[in-house]
Amino acid sequence: MKILEQAMLAARTSQPMSESAWQALLDRTAEVAKGGTLELYKTSSSFDSTAAHPEWLG
Repeated sequence: MKILEQAMLAARTSQPMSESAWQALLDRTAEVAKGGTLELYKTSSSFDSTAAHPEWLG
């Protein structure tokens, strides 16, 4: 119940980020994001089973 109450409070009190806060977040994360090193599931075939089994694609 404690976690549910925390989630409900977050849902009730959340507000959209301001444009300046949004831009600051993008500025802080841009360098890491462009390399893709934290998202290997998106940028490499090692997480893609179809790379090893192309017959699954039809």
